[in-house]
Amino acid sequence: RILLSSWSPPAALKAGGREGCNGNAAACTLVDDGDGFAYQGFAEYWVDSLAFYREAGIDPEWISIQNEPDFTPNGWEGCRFEPAETAELPGYGEALAAVAAALADEGDEVALLGPEPQGVHYDKVPNYMAELDAELLDGVAYHLYEQGGDGVWDWRTPGPDSYVSAMRGAAAAARGLPIFQTEFQTDEDEFVDGGFETAWLIQDALVDG
Repeated sequence: RILLSSWSPPAALKAGGREGCNGNAAACTLVDDGDGFAYQGFAEYWVDSLAFYREAGIDPEWISIQNEPDFTPNGWEGCRFEPAETAELPGYGEALAAVAAALADEGDEVALLGPEPQGVHYDKVPNYMAELDAELLDGVAYHLYEQGGDGVWDWRTPGPDSYVSAMRGAAAAARGLPIFQTEFQTDEDEFVDGGFETAWLIQDALVDG
């Protein structure tokens, strides 16, 4: 069962003219062509992408229109979206509506997950959910990272139970939709340590999330 998520649309749709990002949110987002942000182009990119993957024999059950829309990478691909459009950045809710409309025009019934932010802390899931049409989603997705005291995003800081309140807030914001945890890693410890803490976090996710 396949979830297909996007790290970046093609360079022609990006404000900086490239898929990779250098930490500058204004360049790491959809281009504004003078008539507004390129939501329609982004939607067409998704329609074309699904056609391409299916032609190759890969038929996703779910798609998430943007991996970590709240995060601006420095050295790899990304595309920033605020929960709702601002003068500087496009809105995730607007992009989701454009993609859903384009898929409906194609008669495509692939399931949509979102908003898939980098973490559940700081009301990220409620903030995005408040600005989108939840009826367009088939599930709510998020990742499990938190910014530690050293500024590094890491699931272990300050510990599994620090996620409980944020997970409950995300669950309430999901409005009864299924919840998907779609990214997690422990590469800071080379996938060796933290087995007990991982089990602890899974317990919190299943009970409170």
